[in-house]
Amino acid sequence: GIRFSSAYASAPVCAPSRYSIQFGQTPARLKMIRVGMNTSHINHSTDFTIPKQLKSINPDYVTAHFGKWGMGSSPSVLGYDESDGATGNKDGVFTQKPQGVQWENTINEDPKKMFSITKNAIEFIDRQTKSNNPFFLQLSHYAVHSNVLMREKTLKKYKNTPKGKYQKHTGFAAMTEDLDTGVGLLLDRVKALGLEGDTYIIYTSDNGAVPIMPPKSFYKNSSNFPLSRGKWDALEGGIRVPFIITGPDIMPGAESKTPITFSDLLPTIVDLAGNKNLMQNNLDGGSFKYILANNGVGAVKRFSEGLVFHVPYENGIALKRAHSAIIIGDYKLIKFHDTNELLLFNVTKD
Repeated sequence: GIRFSSAYASAPVCAPSRYSIQFGQTPARLKMIRVGMNTSHINHSTDFTIPKQLKSINPDYVTAHFGKWGMGSSPSVLGYDESDGATGNKDGVFTQKPQGVQWENTINEDPKKMFSITKNAIEFIDRQTKSNNPFFLQLSHYAVHSNVLMREKTLKKYKNTPKGKYQKHTGFAAMTEDLDTGVGLLLDRVKALGLEGDTYIIYTSDNGAVPIMPPKSFYKNSSNFPLSRGKWDALEGGIRVPFIITGPDIMPGAESKTPITFSDLLPTIVDLAGNKNLMQNNLDGGSFKYILANNGVGAVKRFSEGLVFHVPYENGIALKRAHSAIIIGDYKLIKFHDTNELLLFNVTKD
């Protein structure tokens, strides 16, 4: 498909990014900026979610969410017909104590439930294909979040593979390949069912990788090198993520350098489904449908020119400084709220 090499998660942690995907708004506008905060101020019943908007275009749409939910409401409230419920990291094996156990290599033949939730997803697609229903499926893997689980044969492979200069965790490498195998099963099924010609598949991650494993605040270079730092920070390593889309009219192997972010997903998906005119004043994202069919070239029209990232709290693991960032074109400005220090980068050069 097409690779967006300047794609950004909406936040350097999971929950705010997941909210941004569903509602087409930035975590700053949603006032949902960290994991575990109260979200009662958010209208989860709004009609402006991905599944509800698709159903407004075509009531025959069937929608599903499998895997990690990680939000303050349930998938059904947002309009998903099928789901695993209001799941979180613990449902995919996550243990904070004793300290360090989450970074130990643990053998499991269904690591992070990646094969079982893929099976659920394939069965859902099979049923919708048989019934000739249009469908939207969101499959949110518990991998590659800790704990580090992998199949025995995959771990053995990476124990015999030379470590990289910055990517050194054997188990994390194995877990990543197992995840890739799971994604491959889904892609193979879509192809076998003859759905490739009219199905869009979007692959991304809700934040950047943990910089070093186990995490600590101070380090020289992270596993995200050459991107700076990692998860929990709005520097490039914390928010710049893989983002690949395949589907109708998309040139295989194309690349787009246009900056996009998760609040663009709702308008784009709705646009692809046939509704160009979203009548919503406080959407932060814009559609990049045109870019998909134009070999990666083009701009995204949004109400605001820049991409905004807001981390207004101190985090003991990361920079330990509240900060925000804005990206406009090639330039990224970071502001630290404790001293009002400003950093300006041309991210295409630095």
